[in-house]
Amino acid sequence: GKGYAATMIHNLVLYHKGISQNHLYLFSDSLATARVYQKTGFTRLAQDFI
Repeated sequence: GKGYAATMIHNLVLYHKGISQNHLYLFSDSLATARVYQKTGFTRLAQDFI
């Protein structure tokens, strides 16, 4: 891809840091989306399969 999703997530994180002291948690049931989250610095906490 062109990196639009990673740029959007990066900007979301910057915005969140500017308005909150809370942690930011993201959820995805898509492997592609999870890769974007990891690419932008997020760490996988759990992986559940039902």
